[in-house]
Amino acid sequence: MTDFFAGQMDYVFFIYGTSFFLLALCCRLVYRLEKRSFWKLFGIFGLIHGVNEWLDLGVVSFGDSLFFRIFRMALILSAFIFLAETARAFVLERGKKVPAWFIPCVGLFAVAAGAALEGVAGADFFVRMLLGFCGGILVGSIMLDRARSDR
Repeated sequence: MTDFFAGQMDYVFFIYGTSFFLLALCCRLVYRLEKRSFWKLFGIFGLIHGVNEWLDLGVVSFGDSLFFRIFRMALILSAFIFLAETARAFVLERGKKVPAWFIPCVGLFAVAAGAALEGVAGADFFVRMLLGFCGGILVGSIMLDRARSDR
């Protein structure tokens, strides 16, 4: 089964990247209607993440280098900062305070801690877990809460 998916990774990365581009498009359309900053931030996250997934597709096809791995890790860091900023914008809309410096500092901490432990792969892992996973859970729970309150 693993061999099957290994042979299909180019297709998986293409579909994965395209779905993030569609997310960015949907967020742009909703932003035009509502003019709320979190839709713009969420759309930028989708756009950057989609580009990153297509760069991963390029790695499957053409190979990888240390510079390209660092570039992709920096790109995914910026995407997940936008995801976490989306959650921050939702929270700010409700009148609660979250310092602007908090999310970039968490991102830099993730890069530093991961790089100190495991190099570029560790930094990528820590960024995905601290910003990506936590930001995704926050944005998902906030959207679920908004969907329940809009009924």
